[in-house]
Parts: sequence; C-alpha cells; structure tokens
Amino acid sequence: MLRGIPCTLMRGGSSKGLYFDARDLVLEDYVGWGPGAKVLGSMHTGDPLDVPIIQTDLVIKPVRVGRWADIGVNAVLLPGVSVGEASLQRVGGAS
Repeated sequence: MLRGIPCTLMRGGSSKGLYFDARDLVLEDYVGWGPGAKVLGSMHTGDPLDVPIIQTDLVIKPVRVGRWADIGVNAVLLPGVSVGEASLQRVGGAS
C-alpha cells in the first residue's frame, strides 16, 4: 500500500512530483497518470479551534479512479472523489 510518498507508477515513464495519500485509494485498470498529479485522501477537521490544525483529528475519505480514466498534468484528486470509467480529469484541475 502506498502511504503518501513520492513514487513512480508506470514502467518506462517519468512521473516526478507524484503524491499519494493512499490510505483508501483504488486505481482500476489502465489509468493514465500525468506528471505532478496528486491524490489527497485525508484532511484535518480543524476542530477544536484553539489548537493548530495539524493537531486536529484526521478524516480519511476514499478516492476511486475508474478503469481507462486519464488524470491530467498537475491534477489534484481531493478526499472523497470518484473519477468515473473512461473519464478525463483535466490538466491542473481539482476534483
């Protein structure tokens, strides 16, 4: 399982700058992944307000990418997002 570390997904490809917060991540078959694309599967609650955000509880939400989907350059997939089969997540977009 990937745990939020830079990594390369494809053999023979260059995928620099990837970040996967992969606590609950599913990538189905033949997913295209652009350079710099990221997955964020968690976020801090921000509660209580009297402590730094980094010290608040972490909420983990699933991220799913359907088969044949293509995730563009520098795209960011946010917690709880599902990208459908054969979908395109545009370059630099956030979902």
